[in-house]
Amino acid sequence: MSLRKREQISLYDEAKASFVSLIKQTSLVFLGILIMLLMTGGNPPGSVVVMTFIFGIGFVAWSENKRLSNAKARQKAKTKTKQEQVNKSDSFVLNANVIAYEQIQGATHGAGHAVAHGTGYAAGQKLIQKR
Repeated sequence: MSLRKREQISLYDEAKASFVSLIKQTSLVFLGILIMLLMTGGNPPGSVVVMTFIFGIGFVAWSENKRLSNAKARQKAKTKTKQEQVNKSDSFVLNANVIAYEQIQGATHGAGHAVAHGTGYAAGQKLIQKR
């Protein structure tokens, strides 16, 4: 199943993931019951049967909790990665703006300097007009 926000997961995908999980859990619980029956020779005492079913229920609850926790952790990591990409993009744009601003400031300062000293008068006038 792909990693997507819960709102973006289709009902089919959610049902498919839950069904796969259910099949795995059911097969493991069945295997535990089968081992219990083999160990007791097919005639287990009532307390062993009860204890086996309690362990089975506990296993299913633990397995579902683990599956949901892992899904939340993966989603959180994916969200963090997306946020880092946005931050890098914002930083790049900010750096580009700062560089452009410094170039403009340097060009207008140079034009003013050229005008003050009487050199490059035409070039200085063009830069001042752009400002």
